[in-house]
Amino acid sequence: MRLVRIFLMLLCAVSLPALCQTQQDAYPDSRQERELKACGAPEKGVSYNVLSDTSAHPSGTQTADKALVYIFRPHHSLASFQSKVAVDGEWRGVNVSGTYFFLTLEPGLHYFCSEAKSRSLLIFTAEAGETYYIEQQVIFKPHSPVHNLFLLSEADSKSTLALTALSTWSLSTGKVE
Repeated sequence: MRLVRIFLMLLCAVSLPALCQTQQDAYPDSRQERELKACGAPEKGVSYNVLSDTSAHPSGTQTADKALVYIFRPHHSLASFQSKVAVDGEWRGVNVSGTYFFLTLEPGLHYFCSEAKSRSLLIFTAEAGETYYIEQQVIFKPHSPVHNLFLLSEADSKSTLALTALSTWSLSTGKVE
């Protein structure tokens, strides 16, 4: 009888987390599944015409019910190509060297995709009323640059963000990059 009780307690302890997990909380297993959640389907690709606005350096407005996210790409003299950003499968903006933009998100788990000459993914849980800073980092390799996304603290981001210009863009009618 004691063995049955121990078995039932172990079964409950192991099963409870699985029963509490919702479909939205499920974390995709493969890189391909995570990339699809972050970047969206290939046919949803976009191409942008990008400008930078050096006349102002606006900040996003923080609200209590949403997360504010700054996405920036530090200046690098060799990096003239675009770095597009998708969140949860929808393309939301683009940076070039030395630019930034910001957006607001509902609280919860979010999948970020940054695409330039390669793709980089970042997955994190955003909380309402919080501000997040994401750096698009480009490292130059002999054949193609490597593209990374990093979630940084405010202290690590402020000085770099201050040196960037606001990224503005329009959708291009040309081919999808």
